[in-house]
Amino acid sequence: QRSALFEAKAQEDAETRKAKKLEEERRFLREVEARERMQEDRLRRREMRARQAAIDAVSQNDQLTRLKHRTKDEEKRKQFAQRMQMEDRLRRENEQHKNRMVQKRMHRL
Repeated sequence: QRSALFEAKAQEDAETRKAKKLEEERRFLREVEARERMQEDRLRRREMRARQAAIDAVSQNDQLTRLKHRTKDEEKRKQFAQRMQMEDRLRRENEQHKNRMVQKRMHRL
């Protein structure tokens, strides 16, 4: 009887050890899976940041290009306005000169 009790106790202990071992393996697997998920999340976030940085760089480059073209256009407009002012001034001066010459001729007569 004692040996039967001893046998039952030994079997119970063996089952307990087996259950503990299984539980440890499950916990270890859960931890490994959690670490893998965290690593995947970090990788996904890094890829998203890289993608956003690329989008931002392209958009910033577009803005710089637009700004450069706008600056060139403004410069051309300014040069055109200066040229028109110069032509107007020359036209006025020519007109005044012609008028003076006409006045002198009229005066001579």
